[in-house]
Amino acid sequence: MYLLITGVPGTGKTTIAKELNKKFIVVNDRNFCIEQKLGRENSSKEQEISIPDLSKATLNLINSKKNLIFEGHLWAELPKSILKKMDFVFVLVASKTAIRKRLKKRKYPELKIIENVFSQETRYIENLLEQKKVFFYKINVNNNLKANLEKIKKHINF
Repeated sequence: MYLLITGVPGTGKTTIAKELNKKFIVVNDRNFCIEQKLGRENSSKEQEISIPDLSKATLNLINSKKNLIFEGHLWAELPKSILKKMDFVFVLVASKTAIRKRLKKRKYPELKIIENVFSQETRYIENLLEQKKVFFYKINVNNNLKANLEKIKKHINF
Protein backbone atom coordinates (compact mmCIF):
# COMPACT_ATOMS: atom_id res chain seq x y z
CA MET A 1 0.00 0.00 0.00
CA TYR A 2 1.16 3.52 -0.77
CA LEU A 3 -0.07 6.56 1.13
CA LEU A 4 0.62 10.20 0.41
CA ILE A 5 0.30 12.63 3.29
CA THR A 6 0.74 16.17 2.05
CA GLY A 7 -0.09 19.74 3.00
CA VAL A 8 1.81 22.93 3.67
CA PRO A 9 4.49 22.97 6.38
CA GLY A 10 3.03 23.09 9.88
CA THR A 11 -0.06 20.96 9.26
CA GLY A 12 1.20 17.87 11.11
CA LYS A 13 2.27 15.60 8.24
CA THR A 14 5.41 14.33 9.93
CA THR A 15 3.72 13.80 13.30
CA ILE A 16 0.90 11.77 11.75
CA ALA A 17 3.24 9.78 9.50
CA LYS A 18 5.41 8.85 12.50
CA GLU A 19 2.33 7.51 14.28
CA LEU A 20 1.41 5.39 11.25
CA ASN A 21 4.93 4.06 10.66
CA LYS A 22 4.42 0.88 12.64
CA LYS A 23 3.09 -0.78 9.47
CA PHE A 24 4.71 1.48 6.90
CA ILE A 25 8.06 2.94 5.95
CA VAL A 26 7.86 6.73 6.05
CA VAL A 27 9.60 8.55 3.22
CA ASN A 28 9.97 12.27 3.93
CA ASP A 29 10.34 14.35 0.76
CA ARG A 30 13.19 16.52 2.04
CA ASN A 31 15.22 13.61 3.43
CA PHE A 32 14.61 11.54 0.30
CA CYS A 33 15.87 14.36 -1.94
CA ILE A 34 18.99 14.76 0.20
CA GLU A 35 19.70 11.00 0.24
CA GLN A 36 19.17 10.75 -3.52
CA LYS A 37 21.20 13.94 -4.15
CA LEU A 38 18.29 15.43 -6.10
CA GLY A 39 18.59 19.06 -5.06
CA ARG A 40 20.89 21.95 -5.54
CA GLU A 41 21.16 25.02 -3.38
CA ASN A 42 20.03 28.30 -4.94
CA SER A 43 21.24 31.80 -4.12
CA SER A 44 18.74 32.01 -1.22
CA LYS A 45 20.27 28.86 0.34
CA GLU A 46 17.09 26.92 -0.44
CA GLN A 47 17.11 23.53 -2.14
CA GLU A 48 15.79 23.45 -5.70
CA ILE A 49 14.54 20.03 -6.74
CA SER A 50 14.21 18.71 -10.27
CA ILE A 51 10.73 17.18 -10.50
CA PRO A 52 11.78 14.83 -13.35
CA ASP A 53 14.67 13.56 -11.20
CA LEU A 54 12.38 13.23 -8.18
CA SER A 55 9.85 11.36 -10.33
CA LYS A 56 12.42 8.87 -11.55
CA ALA A 57 13.77 8.22 -8.04
CA THR A 58 10.22 7.88 -6.67
CA LEU A 59 9.28 5.32 -9.33
CA ASN A 60 12.41 3.33 -8.51
CA LEU A 61 11.39 3.33 -4.85
CA ILE A 62 7.79 2.30 -5.60
CA ASN A 63 9.04 -0.53 -7.81
CA SER A 64 11.31 -1.84 -5.05
CA LYS A 65 9.29 -1.42 -1.82
CA LYS A 66 5.77 -1.82 -0.50
CA ASN A 67 3.87 -0.19 2.35
CA LEU A 68 5.28 3.31 2.03
CA ILE A 69 4.01 6.61 3.35
CA PHE A 70 5.18 9.51 1.22
CA GLU A 71 5.16 12.45 3.59
CA GLY A 72 5.74 16.06 2.58
CA HIS A 73 4.41 18.85 0.42
CA LEU A 74 6.78 18.25 -2.51
CA TRP A 75 5.23 14.89 -3.47
CA ALA A 76 2.11 16.70 -4.75
CA GLU A 77 4.29 18.12 -7.54
CA LEU A 78 4.85 14.64 -9.02
CA PRO A 79 3.16 13.81 -12.32
CA LYS A 80 -0.30 12.27 -12.37
CA SER A 81 1.08 8.90 -13.49
CA ILE A 82 2.99 8.53 -10.22
CA LEU A 83 0.34 10.07 -7.98
CA LYS A 84 -2.20 7.57 -9.35
CA LYS A 85 -0.05 4.78 -7.87
CA MET A 86 -0.97 6.03 -4.40
CA ASP A 87 -3.73 4.03 -2.74
CA PHE A 88 -4.71 7.01 -0.62
CA VAL A 89 -3.84 10.70 -0.77
CA PHE A 90 -4.47 12.91 2.24
CA VAL A 91 -4.14 16.69 2.22
CA LEU A 92 -3.79 18.03 5.75
CA VAL A 93 -5.15 21.49 6.44
CA ALA A 94 -4.72 23.48 9.67
CA SER A 95 -5.87 26.89 10.81
CA LYS A 96 -3.79 29.92 9.82
CA THR A 97 -3.11 30.52 13.50
CA ALA A 98 -1.82 27.00 14.03
CA ILE A 99 0.43 27.14 10.96
CA ARG A 100 1.86 30.52 11.96
CA LYS A 101 2.50 29.33 15.54
CA ARG A 102 4.19 26.09 14.44
CA LEU A 103 6.37 27.75 11.80
CA LYS A 104 7.41 30.56 14.16
CA LYS A 105 8.41 27.90 16.69
CA ARG A 106 10.58 26.32 13.95
CA LYS A 107 12.14 29.76 13.33
CA TYR A 108 10.85 30.10 9.78
CA PRO A 109 11.46 33.58 8.33
CA GLU A 110 8.31 35.72 8.27
CA LEU A 111 8.20 35.68 4.45
CA LYS A 112 8.19 31.85 4.38
CA ILE A 113 5.40 31.81 6.97
CA ILE A 114 3.35 34.17 4.80
CA GLU A 115 4.06 32.07 1.69
CA ASN A 116 2.91 28.88 3.40
CA VAL A 117 -0.25 30.42 4.87
CA PHE A 118 -1.00 31.90 1.43
CA SER A 119 -0.43 28.51 -0.23
CA GLN A 120 -2.97 26.91 2.06
CA GLU A 121 -5.46 29.75 1.76
CA THR A 122 -5.34 29.56 -2.04
CA ARG A 123 -5.60 25.74 -1.88
CA TYR A 124 -2.37 25.34 -3.86
CA ILE A 125 -1.87 21.63 -3.15
CA GLU A 126 -5.57 20.80 -3.48
CA ASN A 127 -5.77 22.65 -6.81
CA LEU A 128 -2.66 20.89 -8.05
CA LEU A 129 -4.14 17.48 -7.27
CA GLU A 130 -7.52 18.43 -8.73
CA GLN A 131 -5.89 19.58 -11.99
CA LYS A 132 -4.20 16.17 -12.22
CA LYS A 133 -7.52 14.46 -11.43
CA VAL A 134 -6.05 12.76 -8.37
CA PHE A 135 -8.63 11.85 -5.73
CA PHE A 136 -7.71 12.95 -2.20
CA TYR A 137 -9.17 13.26 1.25
CA LYS A 138 -8.95 16.67 2.85
CA ILE A 139 -8.26 16.29 6.57
CA ASN A 140 -8.86 19.31 8.78
CA VAL A 141 -6.39 18.81 11.61
CA ASN A 142 -6.44 20.23 15.10
CA ASN A 143 -4.26 19.83 18.17
CA ASN A 144 -5.72 16.41 19.02
CA LEU A 145 -3.32 13.88 17.46
CA LYS A 146 -5.54 10.90 18.27
CA ALA A 147 -8.54 12.50 16.54
CA ASN A 148 -6.41 13.42 13.52
CA LEU A 149 -5.15 9.84 13.24
CA GLU A 150 -8.70 8.49 13.45
CA LYS A 151 -9.72 10.73 10.54
CA ILE A 152 -7.09 9.02 8.39
CA LYS A 153 -7.46 5.50 9.77
CA LYS A 154 -11.18 5.40 8.99
CA HIS A 155 -10.34 5.69 5.28
CA ILE A 156 -7.59 3.07 5.14
CA ASN A 157 -9.24 0.46 7.37
CA PHE A 158 -6.27 0.49 9.70
